[in-house]
Amino acid sequence: MSVKDSDETLEIKIEHLKAVFFVKDFEGDRNYRKRNDVERVGLGRKISVLFKDGEMMVGYSHGFSRERVGFFLVPADSNSNNEKAFIVNAATISVGFAQ
Repeated sequence: MSVKDSDETLEIKIEHLKAVFFVKDFEGDRNYRKRNDVERVGLGRKISVLFKDGEMMVGYSHGFSRERVGFFLVPADSNSNNEKAFIVNAATISVGFAQ
């Protein structure tokens, strides 16, 4: 049985997370290739996030600050399976403005 099928509650410390992903579908599509060159308006500044595990995400944020625990990021590609993500700053190597 998986955790999602049980009533069990798990406490997870935020410093142990990379991010919290808000997804459209739990299955996703392994063959989909995200596009980072998509321009969207009204979602904040376009930024690029490099995680400690080597993954890079490009998207938009209204409130990035190193002084906070994390920030929300909306993917550049609106067809991505991720609606948005809460990025944990401690899990990143760099965050900067994207082209």
